[in-house]
Amino acid sequence: MFIANGNADTKTRLANVEAEIQGEVYSVSQKEDYASLVVQSTEYGRVLINIYQKKPDFVHSVGKWIWVYGLLELPNTAGNPGGFDYRLYLRSVGIHSIMSVQPEQVTFSGEAVNRFTHEVAGFRNAFEEKLSQKIGKQQTGLAIAMLFGDKTGLGDEVYESFQRNGTAHILSVSGLHVGFLYGLLVFLIGGKRKPVSNITILMILVLYGVLSGFCPSVTRALLMIGIHILSKILWRSYDLLSSAGISAIILLIQNPYSLFHIGFQLSFLAVILMGWIFPVIARTLPKGQFFSLILPMPALQAAMAPFTAYLFNYISFGAFAANFGVVFFSGVLIPAGLLAMIASQLSQSCFGFTATFMEICIRCVVWCNDITYAGGKTCMDVISPPVYVLVFAYGLFFFFLSETGRILLIRKKFKCIVCVLIFVMVFACLLNWKTEDGFDKADAIFVDVGQGDCIHIRTPSGKNVLIDGGGKESFDVGKRVLKPYLLKNGVRKIDLAVITHLDIDHFGGIRSLANEGMVDSLGLYEGNRLIEKGIMKDTGLTQTQLLYLHQGDRIKVDSDVWLEILYPQQKSTQIYETEIEAKEENPRSLVIRVHLGKYRILMTGDIDTQTENEVLAVQRTGNIEADILKIGHHGSKFSTSDTFLEAVNPQVAVFLTGKNNYGHPDISIIEKCREKGIMIYRTDKDGAIGLFGLYLDKSPYLRTIKKGN
Repeated sequence: MFIANGNADTKTRLANVEAEIQGEVYSVSQKEDYASLVVQSTEYGRVLINIYQKKPDFVHSVGKWIWVYGLLELPNTAGNPGGFDYRLYLRSVGIHSIMSVQPEQVTFSGEAVNRFTHEVAGFRNAFEEKLSQKIGKQQTGLAIAMLFGDKTGLGDEVYESFQRNGTAHILSVSGLHVGFLYGLLVFLIGGKRKPVSNITILMILVLYGVLSGFCPSVTRALLMIGIHILSKILWRSYDLLSSAGISAIILLIQNPYSLFHIGFQLSFLAVILMGWIFPVIARTLPKGQFFSLILPMPALQAAMAPFTAYLFNYISFGAFAANFGVVFFSGVLIPAGLLAMIASQLSQSCFGFTATFMEICIRCVVWCNDITYAGGKTCMDVISPPVYVLVFAYGLFFFFLSETGRILLIRKKFKCIVCVLIFVMVFACLLNWKTEDGFDKADAIFVDVGQGDCIHIRTPSGKNVLIDGGGKESFDVGKRVLKPYLLKNGVRKIDLAVITHLDIDHFGGIRSLANEGMVDSLGLYEGNRLIEKGIMKDTGLTQTQLLYLHQGDRIKVDSDVWLEILYPQQKSTQIYETEIEAKEENPRSLVIRVHLGKYRILMTGDIDTQTENEVLAVQRTGNIEADILKIGHHGSKFSTSDTFLEAVNPQVAVFLTGKNNYGHPDISIIEKCREKGIMIYRTDKDGAIGLFGLYLDKSPYLRTIKKGN
């Protein structure tokens, strides 16, 4: 008997509220088919308004007053263990609710209520348009990303090459950018200890902060530079780590959720590591020596590597070489870009010269990145290291590089060192225990892939099986959802992937994973043997990696784990050809009964009631019982007949569905399950659904990732 340890029979996760939002437009970000406006409202604080419109044009609305009426919602939390928590991210930038509307639900004031932000935004937009006309859209997208951290103009492939090569930090305005600008201003204006010069520099930097939207890394850098300027004026010594600590406290007082912003974490970790590493290099190597000049950057990258591997699941070896050129040319580009902004308002010839110079710098940056990235050959995917390993490693790093650690080593105080190591280890284990979600112990997980099917099975010996993998035409579910989910949960490869049928919302994610080299073998309906070449081309798999299945086949995955194919039956080549020509995938869905220890899960693909009757007819003994039923076709009203439900006789019904326009799941199917006393779980409401204890003698239980939300 299954025990519910989660949100069984969830009615709603969020009480939607009809609301009218009034407030000032704080910022605008535009894509091809929608625009996102951050509005500082009078009643609800900051709200993210998504306006769905082809080729939207709201860039001139910054600083204007807006009226919007619609459904006010909470952002989604992480749908899968280790997944991206959109709600937490938005809270880290001060946004607590969202609203999705059509253009007719939005009204703007004629005049700007905040002339300063309106004019600054207009100035930046005019510069971007002029730059695009001069150097092209693609180069402008890179320039704007490097200058202001706005990546909306970048293509996915371009950004991915920078991200996976460990050079994406130049595309997000960071302390490095502000540092370059600060150094240039000090050189031009003269910073020493003159109050007027230093205040002028600080005002220019604050204006740059306005242009870049005061992201956490820029705010951190501005606070640290402000402390540095204050220390000069007051004739006080400046300490990097103390300055970073003060800046962190100020940011956390302003918004405690800033702690969970990746930019905040990476920015402060980099500063702390610099405060530990650079003095050691300075003491070890003579000042001015070649290695003392080039060693700090790769040393910092190596120290950051464990944390970036934990966050992003890759290690880039090309980054150690790439960042020398990339950082240099981006450092030249930033002041050149600001000069170009000024020139765009004063002199067309000067603007043309600076814009051309910017284009040369951008091409140099791209060349440095591309040649070291080598098409991805210098980058390696890795699983996320456990939290306790991460904390223990950094604890040892900071201890042995600290003055106290060095003194204890020199004096051979090994007992004290052992005590410190034990303390660090205990702290790491406690933090790991506090942060883990428990899904690492799940035997099977219904993965939240939106409107699509996917179940991940772990066997006692550590093998991994996927049945279906979701998918979407406009979004790479395999690369953006499944791959991060697997790597963050300790899975580098799938031993066996099985697709019930070739519809995109079942096959798309598996196809993407196969192309990423994460699938060893692929099982699919035998009727697809006739289109084998197309499947191999789509997946990048070889013929030996394909396993064709039909009714009666059994696949033994582990001692207590096997898959039983209940439908369709083996047919003639002529019938297979007719089925393929009909292009109707749903009736060809594999019906798979998964045996996990003593418990059974029935995967039904997208079969309808007619196909259910055929399944019952094929299984003459009527033995298709299962403990858990994956409801057919995402809960369509044309699936899950009373006869089929009674024949399966499940304790638990799982609806794998997401936001859709098909009416899935249909309320009649939900009510039908309730009337029979079946526990109901839904990935659109509960997120990932974990099954625990399937291989043990005691009663298994279920948990959801969104428990309590």
